[in-house]
Amino acid sequence: PNSVGSAGRERRAFKRSAVDSDDDSNSDSDASTHLSESEAKKDDGDESSTEMSSSDEEQMSQKAAAAAKKLSKTQISSKKPAAKKAKTNALVVPKTVVELINTKEGKQVPFLALCKVFEFIEATTKRLEITALTKDLLLQVMKVGRQQLTTTVMLCINKVAPDHEGIELGIGESILMKAIASATGRQIAKVKQDRQELGDLGMVVQRGKTNQRTMFKPQPLSVTKVFNTFKEIALTSGSSSIQKKTGLITGLLAACSDIEAKYLIRSLEGRLRIGLAESTVQVALAQAALLYERGDMGAPEAEDFQQASENLKQVLSEFPIYANVIDSIYEHGISDVANHCMLTPTLPVKPMLAKIEKAADDILRRFEGKPFTCEFKYDGERSQIHYVRRDDGSEECVIFSRNAENNTGKYPDIASSIKEFAKPSVTSFILDCEAVAWDRATGKIRSFQTLSSRKKKVADESEITVGVCCFAFDLLFLNGEPLIRMPLRKRRELMREHFLPVPNKFQFAISKDLTEVEDIQEFLEKSVA
Repeated sequence: PNSVGSAGRERRAFKRSAVDSDDDSNSDSDASTHLSESEAKKDDGDESSTEMSSSDEEQMSQKAAAAAKKLSKTQISSKKPAAKKAKTNALVVPKTVVELINTKEGKQVPFLALCKVFEFIEATTKRLEITALTKDLLLQVMKVGRQQLTTTVMLCINKVAPDHEGIELGIGESILMKAIASATGRQIAKVKQDRQELGDLGMVVQRGKTNQRTMFKPQPLSVTKVFNTFKEIALTSGSSSIQKKTGLITGLLAACSDIEAKYLIRSLEGRLRIGLAESTVQVALAQAALLYERGDMGAPEAEDFQQASENLKQVLSEFPIYANVIDSIYEHGISDVANHCMLTPTLPVKPMLAKIEKAADDILRRFEGKPFTCEFKYDGERSQIHYVRRDDGSEECVIFSRNAENNTGKYPDIASSIKEFAKPSVTSFILDCEAVAWDRATGKIRSFQTLSSRKKKVADESEITVGVCCFAFDLLFLNGEPLIRMPLRKRRELMREHFLPVPNKFQFAISKDLTEVEDIQEFLEKSVA
């Protein structure tokens, strides 16, 4: 439950660490419940409406194992799916799509092959089929090489860089419509009219390319060419950036078939709209890696697929750089990747979010017979503080938001106060905190709206008009050692042992270990008093 008092009051909730080893459930809220000692059953909740439940994932693993054993040579119809809801028995990528990919090392993966798989994915709403289609595509690409696999995966998740690098596409409609008009030889007014009719610029450009005739067949696009151009577009800035972006997009469209143009435009918008979630791509990548690793040794069991998927998800939550993780998969195998891509200061850790309950009784039933922790939920901004002091004396501090956005420039006052709240023996750490607006004159929390008025980037601390105080609730890394697999109770002990409260700057989140529902209600009332 989240209860809000008047401005400046602390909100009450049940909170859990981003990657708590005691319970691994996720949701779309910052509030959650810690288990102090006992290990709760892993619960992979939904990141979004397109995510799969744990039971779906287990069923998918079983079907994937069966498909690997019984359908490894099965071919299915390559006819274009008629509609979004059309039923399909496809559990492997159609042969006509697979044959587009030359698996000889050094060859390029055609962008057309990826788009045809996108088309099949868009034609089904079945999560298991989406996963199987993606898995078979990635397995085929994996035979080509790591660079091609990395590029294909990044296009599947519609990103040009890790989240913390802050490089995004999201091209505006006006630029896209100009490029579509130029590439298809139509008037911008006609493009706008089609946009109004179809409601999707991807379908608009697909219609235009279908009716377009060319004298010469352009050189086919590769996933590498598309990805590199996407990144160039995302990095383009300056006075003539609009013209340059439009030109780059027009050049890609000129080389596209109708189906390629559809998904290229959607990718540039930042919305593929095919029901392919990032977590599904991770599951498919894990399955493909396991099949690639085993080769002719026989199909893995469903449990093997399940374990590989869980391992890869955990690795990517701690080390969110697909290129490095994929390199490690090639070099060490999917089963050993966790030993080579580990939690590292200055790389954001994906936060474990929460499942909100309506009443304290519901929470108690969820953790019946187990000790748990209740914490105050503060009305601020999740801040993951990373710090490293190197042997040469140099220091680095990075502060990430819950969405892995680099907020270091927003909170220079937090970075400058690290030596005040971290003991001299601390050489590196990752702290999970809540940064709240703070009135230093009264020593009280101010409203979230006040915090929102703070500038996103401050050149100098003298420009700061809204002070902040950090409330730490978890320690994920300390002096070169990841702590996330330690029980929460131990992590909190280490946090209080190595860090000190500093008035108006740094405090520990108020918490209490409880077992009885009556105590929960009392603590809840205290938090909103």
